[in-house]
Amino acid sequence: MTVETHDLIEDGKTKSSHFRAELHFRYAPGELDTLPFQRVEADIDAVIAREQDLAAAHTVTLGQSRAQVEAVLGKPETVLDLGAKVVYVDKSLKVVFVDGKVSDVQ
Repeated sequence: MTVETHDLIEDGKTKSSHFRAELHFRYAPGELDTLPFQRVEADIDAVIAREQDLAAAHTVTLGQSRAQVEAVLGKPETVLDLGAKVVYVDKSLKVVFVDGKVSDVQ
């Protein structure tokens, strides 16, 4: 929940509201009594990322492969293939690969 309020139109009326989200995990009656904590944690982790995981998931680092970079940034707008050197070019970023590994980011 956020501290700031935002206008929300509901049934034709404007009211201030905080953003809110709810997640419901369905388990059979009594199942939570016997499930190991790790199973419940895995179910939650499949839906909600932890802050440290997000930071790692959106980071390009030296030595990453082209596939790892594409997993972080998506497909590049332009690919300059210069043999052993490949450059991914987007609006605000250039990623240089040498022999298939990130060697520079500009």
